[in-house]
Amino acid sequence: MLQTTALQFSYAGSRAFHFPDIATQKGSPLLVLGESGTGKTTLLHLLGGLLRPQSGSIRIGDTDLAKLSGRSLDQFRGQNIGIVFQQPHFVEALSVKENLLLANYLPGKKLDPSRAEDLLQKLGVSSSSAKSTNRLSVGEQQRVAIARALMNKPRILLADEPSSALDDKHCEAVVALLREAAELAGASLIIVTHDNRLKSQFDHQIHLT
Repeated sequence: MLQTTALQFSYAGSRAFHFPDIATQKGSPLLVLGESGTGKTTLLHLLGGLLRPQSGSIRIGDTDLAKLSGRSLDQFRGQNIGIVFQQPHFVEALSVKENLLLANYLPGKKLDPSRAEDLLQKLGVSSSSAKSTNRLSVGEQQRVAIARALMNKPRILLADEPSSALDDKHCEAVVALLREAAELAGASLIIVTHDNRLKSQFDHQIHLT
Protein backbone atom coordinates (compact mmCIF):
# COMPACT_ATOMS: atom_id res chain seq x y z
CA MET A 1 0.00 0.00 0.00
CA LEU A 2 2.65 2.55 1.11
CA GLN A 3 6.39 2.06 0.87
CA THR A 4 9.27 4.45 1.53
CA THR A 5 12.94 3.97 0.76
CA ALA A 6 15.94 5.97 2.08
CA LEU A 7 13.91 9.10 2.89
CA GLN A 8 15.93 12.19 3.83
CA PHE A 9 14.88 15.76 4.57
CA SER A 10 16.42 18.81 6.21
CA TYR A 11 15.31 22.35 6.94
CA ALA A 12 17.70 25.23 6.25
CA GLY A 13 20.32 25.48 9.00
CA SER A 14 19.06 22.45 10.96
CA ARG A 15 19.82 18.75 11.28
CA ALA A 16 19.10 16.36 8.46
CA PHE A 17 16.48 13.67 9.12
CA HIS A 18 17.19 10.15 7.86
CA PHE A 19 14.01 8.11 8.19
CA PRO A 20 13.74 4.33 8.44
CA ASP A 21 12.10 2.55 5.53
CA ILE A 22 8.37 1.97 5.88
CA ALA A 23 6.12 -0.66 4.34
CA THR A 24 2.44 -0.84 5.25
CA GLN A 25 -0.36 -3.12 4.19
CA LYS A 26 -4.12 -2.63 4.34
CA GLY A 27 -5.44 -3.73 7.71
CA SER A 28 -2.06 -3.42 9.49
CA PRO A 29 -1.93 -0.05 11.32
CA LEU A 30 1.48 1.52 11.88
CA LEU A 31 2.54 3.52 14.94
CA VAL A 32 5.44 5.95 14.51
CA LEU A 33 6.86 6.96 17.90
CA GLY A 34 9.43 9.63 18.69
CA GLU A 35 10.21 12.44 21.07
CA SER A 36 10.12 16.12 20.14
CA GLY A 37 12.68 16.99 17.50
CA THR A 38 12.97 13.51 15.98
CA GLY A 39 11.04 14.51 12.83
CA LYS A 40 7.65 12.91 13.47
CA THR A 41 5.58 15.69 11.93
CA THR A 42 8.12 16.13 9.13
CA LEU A 43 7.69 12.45 8.28
CA LEU A 44 3.91 12.77 8.31
CA HIS A 45 4.11 15.79 5.98
CA LEU A 46 6.38 13.83 3.65
CA LEU A 47 4.02 10.85 3.60
CA GLY A 48 1.09 13.20 2.97
CA GLY A 49 2.79 14.93 0.05
CA LEU A 50 2.95 18.26 1.90
CA LEU A 51 6.76 18.24 1.82
CA ARG A 52 9.04 16.84 -0.87
CA PRO A 53 11.92 14.60 0.21
CA GLN A 54 15.43 15.72 -0.64
CA SER A 55 16.22 12.12 -1.48
CA GLY A 56 14.48 8.78 -1.34
CA SER A 57 11.06 7.68 -2.55
CA ILE A 58 7.50 7.45 -1.28
CA ARG A 59 5.26 5.07 -3.19
CA ILE A 60 1.53 4.66 -2.73
CA GLY A 61 0.54 1.71 -4.86
CA ASP A 62 2.36 2.26 -8.14
CA THR A 63 2.73 6.02 -7.74
CA ASP A 64 5.93 7.74 -6.58
CA LEU A 65 4.94 11.00 -4.85
CA ALA A 66 8.33 12.56 -5.65
CA LYS A 67 7.50 12.40 -9.36
CA LEU A 68 4.30 14.40 -8.95
CA SER A 69 4.11 18.17 -8.66
CA GLY A 70 1.65 21.04 -8.75
CA ARG A 71 -1.96 20.18 -9.50
CA SER A 72 -1.25 16.51 -10.20
CA LEU A 73 0.18 16.13 -6.68
CA ASP A 74 -2.77 18.03 -5.15
CA GLN A 75 -5.25 15.79 -6.99
CA PHE A 76 -3.45 12.59 -6.03
CA ARG A 77 -3.25 13.67 -2.39
CA GLY A 78 -6.92 14.62 -2.31
CA GLN A 79 -7.98 11.33 -3.84
CA ASN A 80 -5.66 8.94 -2.00
CA ILE A 81 -4.49 10.44 1.31
CA GLY A 82 -6.57 11.51 4.30
CA ILE A 83 -4.84 13.58 6.99
CA VAL A 84 -6.09 14.22 10.54
CA PHE A 85 -4.00 17.08 11.91
CA GLN A 86 -3.29 17.62 15.60
CA GLN A 87 -5.40 20.78 15.49
CA PRO A 88 -8.43 20.56 13.17
CA HIS A 89 -8.71 23.39 10.64
CA PHE A 90 -12.14 24.18 9.25
CA VAL A 91 -13.71 26.93 7.16
CA GLU A 92 -15.86 28.55 9.84
CA ALA A 93 -18.20 30.18 7.33
CA LEU A 94 -19.27 26.69 6.20
CA SER A 95 -21.36 24.10 8.02
CA VAL A 96 -19.99 20.75 9.13
CA LYS A 97 -21.41 19.02 6.05
CA GLU A 98 -20.12 21.75 3.73
CA ASN A 99 -16.62 21.35 5.20
CA LEU A 100 -16.78 17.66 4.30
CA LEU A 101 -17.97 18.45 0.76
CA LEU A 102 -15.06 20.85 0.40
CA ALA A 103 -12.82 17.78 0.57
CA ASN A 104 -14.54 16.56 -2.62
CA TYR A 105 -14.37 19.92 -4.34
CA LEU A 106 -10.69 20.78 -3.86
CA PRO A 107 -9.23 17.80 -5.80
CA GLY A 108 -11.92 18.15 -8.46
CA LYS A 109 -14.15 15.23 -7.43
CA LYS A 110 -17.93 15.15 -7.69
CA LEU A 111 -19.64 16.34 -4.51
CA ASP A 112 -21.03 13.41 -2.52
CA PRO A 113 -23.56 14.64 0.09
CA SER A 114 -24.77 11.12 0.83
CA ARG A 115 -21.25 9.98 1.80
CA ALA A 116 -20.87 13.05 4.01
CA GLU A 117 -24.10 12.22 5.85
CA ASP A 118 -23.16 8.53 6.10
CA LEU A 119 -19.73 9.29 7.61
CA LEU A 120 -21.17 11.80 10.07
CA GLN A 121 -23.72 9.21 11.17
CA LYS A 122 -21.17 6.41 11.54
CA LEU A 123 -18.87 8.69 13.54
CA GLY A 124 -21.68 9.85 15.81
CA VAL A 125 -21.99 13.50 14.76
CA SER A 126 -24.87 13.43 12.26
CA SER A 127 -26.92 15.79 14.45
CA SER A 128 -24.26 18.46 13.89
CA SER A 129 -24.39 18.33 10.07
CA ALA A 130 -25.87 21.82 9.67
CA LYS A 131 -23.94 23.44 12.53
CA SER A 132 -20.97 25.77 12.21
CA THR A 133 -17.77 23.95 13.21
CA ASN A 134 -17.03 26.55 15.91
CA ARG A 135 -20.14 25.35 17.78
CA LEU A 136 -18.73 21.85 18.21
CA SER A 137 -16.95 20.42 21.24
CA VAL A 138 -13.30 19.41 20.88
CA GLY A 139 -14.33 15.75 20.62
CA GLU A 140 -16.93 16.51 17.96
CA GLN A 141 -14.40 18.54 15.97
CA GLN A 142 -12.03 15.58 16.07
CA ARG A 143 -14.72 13.25 14.72
CA VAL A 144 -15.62 15.70 11.96
CA ALA A 145 -11.93 16.01 11.05
CA ILE A 146 -11.74 12.21 10.73
CA ALA A 147 -14.92 12.17 8.62
CA ARG A 148 -13.46 14.84 6.32
CA ALA A 149 -10.24 12.85 5.94
CA LEU A 150 -12.33 9.85 4.79
CA MET A 151 -14.53 11.70 2.27
CA ASN A 152 -12.61 10.59 -0.82
CA LYS A 153 -12.11 6.98 0.32
CA PRO A 154 -8.35 7.40 0.83
CA ARG A 155 -5.88 4.56 0.60
CA ILE A 156 -3.78 6.05 3.41
CA LEU A 157 -5.07 7.68 6.63
CA LEU A 158 -2.47 9.75 8.52
CA ALA A 159 -3.04 11.02 12.07
CA ASP A 160 -0.73 13.53 13.81
CA GLU A 161 -0.62 13.29 17.65
CA PRO A 162 -4.32 12.33 17.95
CA SER A 163 -4.10 11.43 21.66
CA SER A 164 -1.54 13.88 23.07
CA ALA A 165 -4.06 16.09 24.90
CA LEU A 166 -6.36 13.28 26.07
CA ASP A 167 -6.69 11.35 29.32
CA ASP A 168 -6.33 7.55 29.27
CA LYS A 169 -10.02 6.83 28.66
CA HIS A 170 -10.33 9.23 25.74
CA CYS A 171 -6.93 8.17 24.40
CA GLU A 172 -8.17 4.61 23.97
CA ALA A 173 -11.44 5.86 22.47
CA VAL A 174 -9.80 8.00 19.78
CA VAL A 175 -7.40 5.23 18.75
CA ALA A 176 -10.34 2.82 18.47
CA LEU A 177 -12.18 5.45 16.42
CA LEU A 178 -9.24 5.88 14.04
CA ARG A 179 -8.90 2.12 13.61
CA GLU A 180 -12.62 1.82 12.91
CA ALA A 181 -12.51 4.74 10.49
CA ALA A 182 -9.57 3.25 8.58
CA GLU A 183 -11.35 -0.10 8.33
CA LEU A 184 -14.47 1.73 7.16
CA ALA A 185 -12.52 3.33 4.33
CA GLY A 186 -10.34 0.29 3.58
CA ALA A 187 -7.32 2.50 4.30
CA SER A 188 -3.91 1.93 5.86
CA LEU A 189 -3.67 3.82 9.16
CA ILE A 190 -0.44 5.54 10.23
CA ILE A 191 -0.36 7.37 13.59
CA VAL A 192 2.58 9.66 14.37
CA THR A 193 2.97 10.50 18.07
CA HIS A 194 5.19 10.84 21.14
CA ASP A 195 2.47 9.23 23.31
CA ASN A 196 3.94 5.99 24.70
CA ARG A 197 0.51 4.90 25.97
CA LEU A 198 -0.25 3.74 22.41
CA LYS A 199 2.64 1.25 22.26
CA SER A 200 0.62 -1.66 23.63
CA GLN A 201 -2.11 -1.18 21.02
CA PHE A 202 0.03 -1.62 17.89
CA ASP A 203 2.00 -4.63 16.69
CA HIS A 204 3.66 -2.68 13.86
CA GLN A 205 5.84 0.16 15.23
CA ILE A 206 8.70 2.38 14.15
CA HIS A 207 10.74 4.42 16.65
CA LEU A 208 12.41 7.64 15.54
CA THR A 209 15.52 8.79 17.42
